Amino acid sequence: MNIKSICAKLEPRRVFVAALVTLLVTCANILSGSSGAANEGLTPKGARTQPGEPLGIEHKSVALNSLETKVTIPTSGCSVDSALAPNAPPPLRTVRWATIVDNPVTGRSNILHAPDNEITPVDPPLTITAFGPAMRYRDLGGLLSRVSPADLARADVIAFEGNGGSPAGIDNGWESSVWTFSDGVTTRVVTFNECLGAAGSDPRIITTGSIIGPSGNIFTGDIAYSSFFGMCSPNPNSHVISYILFDLHSISPGIDVNSRSFSIRIENYHTGTLPASDSKANVCGPGLSGGGTPDPDAVGIFSRCSEK
Repeated sequence: MNIKSICAKLEPRRVFVAALVTLLVTCANILSGSSGAANEGLTPKGARTQPGEPLGIEHKSVALNSLETKVTIPTSGCSVDSALAPNAPPPLRTVRWATIVDNPVTGRSNILHAPDNEITPVDPPLTITAFGPAMRYRDLGGLLSRVSPADLARADVIAFEGNGGSPAGIDNGWESSVWTFSDGVTTRVVTFNECLGAAGSDPRIITTGSIIGPSGNIFTGDIAYSSFFGMCSPNPNSHVISYILFDLHSISPGIDVNSRSFSIRIENYHTGTLPASDSKANVCGPGLSGGGTPDPDAVGIFSRCSEK
């Protein structure tokens, strides 16, 4: 039920409360000779309760059916405002995780199912399909604390990777990679370059980053990640857990992630050649792409419980 329908149902009671308070105030003024200074709900004549408020009467609050109804009675009349009660629970988000990977050789199946701290290299490229049953998560936005609610709401695909002891690229997130999305009708190739970041790579990439842990930094993100997804202990070999989010519906032609034919192909991405004197594989610079060797733990699509 939206706020307009709630207000409509409460309108008769709000009017009654306003009239009742007005009547009580009038009676109090008559009995006290309009001085009002010693009576609850009244202020000395000519005084203001707060700067900018009408003369005479303080604000009155009455609780009605879990709503807070504030009745304001100035000298010239009255008005009634209402607001929904606070303390609403964090929103639920529903994710369906991949259940099939092509060429499931040793270790390749680690990318499947919900997050479990079992990572897999993306070499050679792999393709995942058959996204499983919908699983609900409370306050996923709290885990991805640097992702705005609006960005999380428009995401179609989410992926996590174990990033060892350090994040990648200018966003401190996922490593360079090439993603091919298809729903059986439309296919889209999205290239993510960690040296350019999400904003500089492809508009279908919403954001990337790493989870903040209990110490207040990304180097204990594995603890928060493991706790959120119900794992008994974090991965001792990967303290940094990175995420990446994709929007596949906003840019035409959109891709239907709930299609039974939906698939995701992931591969490493490398471009440019490092100078012979530079042995660092994750260097960013003009024409370079950094490390480009992601190790995914889980990849899922946002969905609804009613969808199969």
